[in-house]
Amino acid sequence: MTPEVQWFHLGTHRLQHLKWGEQGSSVVLLAGMGHTAHIFTELAPLLAQNHVVYALSRRGHGKSEMPPEGDFTPQALAEDLLGFVEGLNLQNILLMGHSIAGNEMTLAASMQPERFAGLVYLDAAYDRSGVLDRIRQDPQIQQSKPQPQTLEGFRQDASAQYGFWNAALEADLQDQLVLKEGRLQLRPEWQNMLRDTHTFAPDYRAIRCPALAIYAPLMGHPVFLEQVMLPWQDRSIRQFSEQCAQGQVQWWHSENHQFFAAQPAKVLQKLLLWKTNI
Repeated sequence: MTPEVQWFHLGTHRLQHLKWGEQGSSVVLLAGMGHTAHIFTELAPLLAQNHVVYALSRRGHGKSEMPPEGDFTPQALAEDLLGFVEGLNLQNILLMGHSIAGNEMTLAASMQPERFAGLVYLDAAYDRSGVLDRIRQDPQIQQSKPQPQTLEGFRQDASAQYGFWNAALEADLQDQLVLKEGRLQLRPEWQNMLRDTHTFAPDYRAIRCPALAIYAPLMGHPVFLEQVMLPWQDRSIRQFSEQCAQGQVQWWHSENHQFFAAQPAKVLQKLLLWKTNI
């Protein structure tokens, strides 16, 4: 199923989104940091069997424009999301987001709880405050290498990082890249997201709809994982469980942060089971 490529105009910038399906309630998909609507190329057609599915590339990502102020705070991103769903007059929305999208999901659902029928956090329900401090402690980040300069180089790096490759990752990669000064590079604006996320802590108490948080086992340097990342994940899960009145936690079966792109049919199975039990 080929999506429709559409544009939505906000006050200072345009957002690109993809649409699948014509009938059913609305599903809105949000990618993680740096990624675009195209990363849902495998999952969205499965959801579109019973829903109208919109995947949004947030400001500064893919082909979506960046407003002049360069604001990537969760508040600004949540306002973009709400402007988008209000402009399309979407109601009774199932909102699904990956990774850092959890911040804008939580804010949007707290600001307009009546608009959302459910939330699905795809390895996304984390407290990312202090993220820059954690990055500075990560020995693998400190050993990172320069960006490639060719499409094949980017493809090889990404494939090695994710442990798989498919049409969704290919489409997403090609939408991330821009030609600048005669060579390909990742679009630079979104790299300020971590700076604007560093001081934000989520609060799930205002969410009024059922919410599913799927967590994947973490990977990383063994010492950093044990001393920093696993305690951080445990705190985040405990906060979500305690604060989200209708929240449920499930675990993914393997260490793959991009599991929704790798195994979309299994994600759909989890969603159907969750919806049956709420």
